[in-house]
Amino acid sequence: MNEKYGVSFFAMNDELFLSSKKRLFEFKESLEQNDLSIKYECQARVDIFDDEIAQCLKDSGCTFVNFGMESADQNVLDLMNKRTTVKQNTDAAKIARKHNIAYGLNILWGNLGDTEKSLKEDLQLIKDYNVYSQLRTIKPPTPYPGCDLYYEAINRNLLKGPDDFFNKFKNIDLMLVNFTDIPEEKFYSLLFEANKELIYDHFEKTEGDKKEAEEMIQTYHDLYFKGDVSFRGARHYDKITY
Repeated sequence: MNEKYGVSFFAMNDELFLSSKKRLFEFKESLEQNDLSIKYECQARVDIFDDEIAQCLKDSGCTFVNFGMESADQNVLDLMNKRTTVKQNTDAAKIARKHNIAYGLNILWGNLGDTEKSLKEDLQLIKDYNVYSQLRTIKPPTPYPGCDLYYEAINRNLLKGPDDFFNKFKNIDLMLVNFTDIPEEKFYSLLFEANKELIYDHFEKTEGDKKEAEEMIQTYHDLYFKGDVSFRGARHYDKITY
């Protein structure tokens, strides 16, 4: 692809791309041996991300790492069986920043154990560790058929089965099942205010167009409160700079 079509940037969508240091080092060596100077992005778990991995990524052309941090609340992480800690989340961000690698802060709110307090913690984590290479917002979790959260919804009689899921699924930024003790209307009000704060913060820090920020906030409002499911996420509109 590089030689024939001139492709120089690759998205590594393998969720286990960094599960083996040996394979990562072999990948780097193979690029060098074949004189391939490329840039790429990949995904990583925070509990295996360290200085050695970060340096190897940097040396092999990685410019962006996507972290599935999910939450800034340890109880929520434990309930979702994430097997990571909040400290590992923040340590991974610090290591990536130290090696000048942009990273994604992926946070979900609306999981088992989530509260108004945990949303504030999620919001603060993003603001504290954001490198503003992308517009980061917070989404509710989606209990896709086959995952643990789906069976939790089945056990709670919140979903009847896969047909019920696909009939209800309209947009990834909407709450399909409410796993919290927060009424739906208040849930969306809280999430709207959090994402509005993140959008304004992003456009302020990147010196973006305030009008564009307000238009984006309006799209969230129309999604949450008017059911406009044509919305495709904040980063769909963002000028990514990594």
